[in-house]
This record gives sequence, C-alpha cells and structure tokens, in this order.
Amino acid sequence: MPAPSDSILYYPSIDFASDAWVKASLLIWDRVYRIVPKGYNPKDSDAIREAVDAGMICDIHLEDNDRDETLLEFQRFINSQRPLPHGLTSQYEAHTLHREKIDDRLYPQLEQVASKVFSDGRLALSPGLARGYMYYLSLVVARRRNLCRGTDDRDSWSISPYFSENGNFDQRVHQEDAPLYHCSAIIQDVIPHRVSTTPMASITKFVHDRSDEKKQFRESLHSVTESLATCKSKERWEHIKATYLKSLDKKKQQLRQSMDFCNPIELCSLFAVGMPASLTTLHRFGTDPYDLVDIGSSLLVGAVAAYASDKLVRIANRPPAMVSYLVDLDEKFAKEKRIPYFERSFEEFIND
Repeated sequence: MPAPSDSILYYPSIDFASDAWVKASLLIWDRVYRIVPKGYNPKDSDAIREAVDAGMICDIHLEDNDRDETLLEFQRFINSQRPLPHGLTSQYEAHTLHREKIDDRLYPQLEQVASKVFSDGRLALSPGLARGYMYYLSLVVARRRNLCRGTDDRDSWSISPYFSENGNFDQRVHQEDAPLYHCSAIIQDVIPHRVSTTPMASITKFVHDRSDEKKQFRESLHSVTESLATCKSKERWEHIKATYLKSLDKKKQQLRQSMDFCNPIELCSLFAVGMPASLTTLHRFGTDPYDLVDIGSSLLVGAVAAYASDKLVRIANRPPAMVSYLVDLDEKFAKEKRIPYFERSFEEFIND
C-alpha cells in the first residue's frame, strides 16, 4: 500500500461546513484541499482565510483530465449497476452541481434529468445522483494528486464505500457470515473537542511545530489499517496487537501531548477511517461483526456492509484516494460517547 498522504481533500462540498472541521483536520494533516470552480469565491470566514494565507488550505481548479477520468468512471459505474440503489434515484430534494465541474460530454445527459437548470449552467439533481458524481470527482482528483479524502458529513462518509468500491455491494449488506466486510475503524481520543474554540493561529503554529508527531501518527494508523485489512490468521492477529496496535497507542499519546492548547484528558471528537477487513479478523472481536468492538486502547472496529464479492476487492496497494476519513465534532456524540450507526445509513442508501 502506498504511503499515507500528508494532505486531505474535503468532499463533497466546496465551502467548509465549519471552521472547526478544518482546525481538527490540521491536527492530523499538513494541508486541506478543496475543489473550487473557476470564478467561484468560497464563503470563507476570517479563520479560514488565515489558514489560506498560511498555505494550509489549497484550492484545486479542475483540469481536463480530471473531468475526462470522472466521466469515464461515473458512466461505467452507472451502466454497470442494475438496479441502481435507492439513494441514487430518490427525488425528494435537489443538490446543485456547478457547470465547471461537469465534463462537456456528460453535461447534456445530466441536463435531461435535472429538475432545474440555472442561468449560469448549474444543475439541480437528485441528491444521490449529485453525490454519486461528486464522489467520483473527488476520487479522481484525490488519486491524481496523491491525496486522501475527508468529510464532516456522517451520511456522506457512510455511503462513500459504495462508490470507491465500484458498487461491490448488493441488497444483503447485513450478513454475519460474509468473507469480507467494509468496516469503520474509530480512533479514540485523538482530536480534542476544544479545537472548535482554539484560535487558528494556534493551529497553524501546531502544524509548523508538530509535523513529526503528526507524520508518525499517520504512518502508525496506516500500518494498523493495512494490517487489519490483510489479517487472516490468529498468529498474524497476535502480531498486530503486539506491534502495530501498541505503536498506534504510543504515537496517539505523543500527538495528544503535543497539543498544548488542550488538556491531555479532555473530551474528544469522533475520528474514523473506512477499510476492508476479513471475516477471520472480525470474528475474533465478537459474534456479530457489526458490533463495534474495542481492539485496543486506541481503536474500535465494526462492519458497515458485506461485500458482494470479496474477489473484486483490492486490498494490497490501495491508493490514498481510496481512504476516506470522517472528522465529526458533534458534541452530543462526544459527551455521551455514542457512535453513529454507519451501517444503517449505508443500508438505507441501498434499500430505503
């Protein structure tokens, strides 16, 4: 598997939902990228502009190759799915796609199914269709620039595997005897909840001063998720516990201790990563693979959905773009130590 990226691409929107998400992400990565159409001025707060000026938020203007590859992958995906999941056909609301993000060859097709065409060429599409296109666009943009992807939208993160895994799921997403699952791995006690009130100047200073601690944490997390994805034996699992999980806990503690703007035992926000995992691994954690199980002092793991075919899953040498992170600063989840039911969002997307 390629080395973890030091930067993250925000999806599926242009504008950040909150300053806090950017601050939290900069505690892990060195830069945050976003896709910005030419001529569009992001609705940035003073704090976001401060991070832009510091070179820690970067705009990506699409190239022809971005649109070309997205067109091919999105059309191939749509043509291969029979029937389409409910989440791609729902018409209850509309999401808007900017004209500059759409390949000229695809635009007429989307225009025909749009509920509204704005004077500037933007299209109002069903949320599923708009999200589907944006997911493929984010995958292509991230892959071409060696970026991982991140969001603050729980539902968007939950269904992202459907697109990154090329729809390799069927209506039976909940199976207790599947050979391979897409899982959520929740890293505990990393991002302090107080980051939402921390000045951006403190965050940018942290990025400059603590790049080593952040890099070591990312590399350790990368080793754990890669090892879990390929674990198929009791001996390998014991090795992961003794080495990779132990290292992750150490690097997490070092990273937290370097955050001098917070108390080391302060309440933390939700930080999750998606990954494939085998039946052998998950069944060592509990009888139901969909139960989140603590596999160490730093990590909870649970299945989101069973793959339709484990043979179609690429585990080795997965590019950073295939990895999607959720950074969720919802205070009620932090205070009550509640974890969202990601598998429910995924199943609703498939089956309503």
